[in-house]
Amino acid sequence: MVSITRPERFRFARLKRSHIALTTIALLLVLDLGRSINARVGYATPVSEWQPSPSDYADLTWPPGANLPPNISLGARVFARRCAVCHGPDGRGNGPAAPSLIPRPRDFTLGLFKFKSTPHGQPPTDDDLKQIVIAQDCVGCHGPDGRKGGFLVDSSTNHPTPIRDLSAPWTFRGGSDPNQIWLRLTTGVGDSMPTYAYGLTPGQRWDLVSYVQSLARVAPWQPGGRLDGPGQRADLLRRGEYLVHAEMCGLCHTQINRTGIYRGDDFYLAGGMRVGAYPHGVFVSRNLTSDDETGVGKWTETQIVNALRNGRAPDRLLNLWCMPWFYLHYLTEDDATAIARYLKDLRPIHNRIPPPLHYGLVETIASKLTRPLPAAVVTVLTYADGNFGRTDSRVPQGRAQTTLIDSQWIVLIGGALLFTFAGPRERRFPRSVRGWLTLVISVVVLLLLGLVGWVIYALPTLSFIPPEQIVSGASAGIPEPDPAGFKTLEEKALVQRGRYLFRVASCAFCHNPNGAGGSKVSWRPFGTLWTRNISSDTGTGIGAWTDGQIVRAIRSGITPDGRTLHWQGMIWDHASNWDEEDIRALVAYLRMLPPVTRQIPPARPPAADDCAVYTFWVAKSTVPGCR
Repeated sequence: MVSITRPERFRFARLKRSHIALTTIALLLVLDLGRSINARVGYATPVSEWQPSPSDYADLTWPPGANLPPNISLGARVFARRCAVCHGPDGRGNGPAAPSLIPRPRDFTLGLFKFKSTPHGQPPTDDDLKQIVIAQDCVGCHGPDGRKGGFLVDSSTNHPTPIRDLSAPWTFRGGSDPNQIWLRLTTGVGDSMPTYAYGLTPGQRWDLVSYVQSLARVAPWQPGGRLDGPGQRADLLRRGEYLVHAEMCGLCHTQINRTGIYRGDDFYLAGGMRVGAYPHGVFVSRNLTSDDETGVGKWTETQIVNALRNGRAPDRLLNLWCMPWFYLHYLTEDDATAIARYLKDLRPIHNRIPPPLHYGLVETIASKLTRPLPAAVVTVLTYADGNFGRTDSRVPQGRAQTTLIDSQWIVLIGGALLFTFAGPRERRFPRSVRGWLTLVISVVVLLLLGLVGWVIYALPTLSFIPPEQIVSGASAGIPEPDPAGFKTLEEKALVQRGRYLFRVASCAFCHNPNGAGGSKVSWRPFGTLWTRNISSDTGTGIGAWTDGQIVRAIRSGITPDGRTLHWQGMIWDHASNWDEEDIRALVAYLRMLPPVTRQIPPARPPAADDCAVYTFWVAKSTVPGCR
């Protein structure tokens, strides 16, 4: 008779707790390693890349003019070095910095010049061109008081152009001299303003000049004047439009190509830029358009304001290294609401943004413990070209990270259950008060260690830390001007406005709170540069620069020695949109910064050892290249 051996039932008593513990820890570490690997490769390449047609926006060799033949004419050399970055190598208004400029650079090949003395339809004279280099439905555009503001769409380019505030003659690009105003009325201003040579007699045009001059208000820097530019506009939608275009929003929330040209025409503020902030994670900039599904269309204005000022979005807390909200915290309630209102009004663009990727728990905690806490200061920040969002699919990204995290929880819970029921039944639980006390203490210690580990892992993005506490540490050191140094109330208001802009425009992020600069930036399209010392030191700062030279560097990217600044090294393309009043306020504050002696290394042209991805050094580095 054949005996049948029944399979023996699985018995927990045969399991050794030490084996279970070691196996559980090993599996958790393997999965944790997988998270670290996934953070490095998950968003390694963009979903799509954008390269504009050269007829729209042309790439340039950097520095401008470096590839010119030695026998080229002086005029062509000057144009290549000083003009092409905005107007393009062939003067078609298609320079690489053009997308952020309002109004867009003029296409010289069309012969449509704003400021000239010749009749409509005729080219300008040589004297007109020199003047440019140096320097009947009015109500419909300018409003009944001449202060309507806002933008018009230029019919020749389909790009926005600002409507001048007629009460602020210091903003007239062609000059506020009566003769210049009369010429503008006579010849027109490109396609933005028609000529009145055929509808008004010369005398009537002079009458109109007198009326325009009567609208002028007192300049904010003159006795009795006050700040009343677009940054103080009562219409919050229009104020928000101004602030967003002048602020740094487009810097990270608009896709760039491989040389730094912004995709501003059809993808403005649609997000998708990858931001690396080790050891905090890998982030992708949010879609800020009004798209309901992938943007902020369903957010309320209050929710947008809370995200801007406090880093608290409806779906998560914002890490301050991927979104420098600690500077935007200083936005006034009206300014923050104005920005929110404008974002809600933006044309919706569908671009689904993936969730942040985070490194493994062990790697993150180990790295943060080597850095100053609670901020866990990063060494570098990286910003990648291309779009890491998805415009063509509903398939969610970041599934690998979710799977790895879920697997860790399953292993942890499963390991704990196996550990509890392993061994002989009589030894699974304590049989004395002392044993239970030891067990409870052990569990409490493990929970406390887990809590401490979680806090370190999450720092500085913790909901129980008040935003004000984070802000006070992150933005400390921005000088407060001495009230005794103000000669007039007008000067005080101007400097205080300048300090406000210095903070909320994130000037301190690159140039340091005291303006001493020295932060390294490396990227192959422009080489290696260090942010300038903008303190009032006359030897190493900008103390010896004139106000005009400072304004030119901020707005046009041209230094007093004639060098052209790359728009991705110094964001003058965005800063060019600041109103005259705000630019003067910022200059007034820079003049008040205490002098800091810090010699900044000279910029180095592109080299093989520069970073393939735009890299900004938060830590001090004086060595050129990506090291």
